Amino acid sequence: MFTSVNYLGYHDLQWLLITYYPLNKLKNLSNGKCFTDPNFGRGQHKNRRKADFVMVKKGFNKIVKKIIVIPGDEIKTLNNEATETKILLGPGLVRDGNLVKATKCGVFVENVFKGRTLLYVNSSQKRYIPALEERVIGIITDRYSDTFKVNIGSSALASLDMYSFEGATKRNKPSLKKGDLVYGRLITAHKDMEPILSCVDNANKSAGMGGLKEGYLFSCSSNLCRRLLKPHCVILESMGKLLPYEITVGLNGRIWVNSTSIENTIQLVSLIQKSEYMTDKQICIIIKELAKNFA
Repeated sequence: MFTSVNYLGYHDLQWLLITYYPLNKLKNLSNGKCFTDPNFGRGQHKNRRKADFVMVKKGFNKIVKKIIVIPGDEIKTLNNEATETKILLGPGLVRDGNLVKATKCGVFVENVFKGRTLLYVNSSQKRYIPALEERVIGIITDRYSDTFKVNIGSSALASLDMYSFEGATKRNKPSLKKGDLVYGRLITAHKDMEPILSCVDNANKSAGMGGLKEGYLFSCSSNLCRRLLKPHCVILESMGKLLPYEITVGLNGRIWVNSTSIENTIQLVSLIQKSEYMTDKQICIIIKELAKNFA
């Protein structure tokens, strides 16, 4: 009997490694306070992720190993004997018999918590590979009678049904046109099929998804996006104390930012782009210098 092995995506890692940091977590334009969409946590989401959320709050996560790997490297050998340890394989890894091999270049991370071992490769890539349940920002390229064609940065255009919006009907269709931005989740992601987007969750609620109006869109690495999605992000929390803004982060390497003025938006975008190769201490020093300008 082999050791139990399950496969996870980056969307699942957000739940297992950290508390849920929603992609639609915004800064209120009036007072700069953070808030989470009230619809989240209802229905199936609440029951499905309750246990993981409680364990994360207790700080169960412990990083055991971090090494640099390239495709083909043998990471771990699985035991043939039955064990109580459950191994979860994340992105960048594949099982080949009793061996776990890397399929991407990056930093291999091994985490141990509650008798389970989580293995994944933290990599940075420009070409987005669609994964199930990931939330992304897309650009509408074509509009048909009942569907949109959306560019999400992958090799194929994604399809978005006009009725995949909260409250959408034949008489009440979303007023989106070519060139508009849309934020949704992937409900179909397969290498032999075109990706399919939806702007509602499993409870048919928008949960912050839908069209994005105004603001500024820019691209960055997937590694930076995952860094911004961590709880207590230094950049987002510190800048929220200086200026009001709202931000949406897609796991496809796209970030949408909106603020009360063009100058504030430019400063925020510039800081986010520079922070990819900076430590938290270096970021705090730059933000303190920016605070003098707002004083």
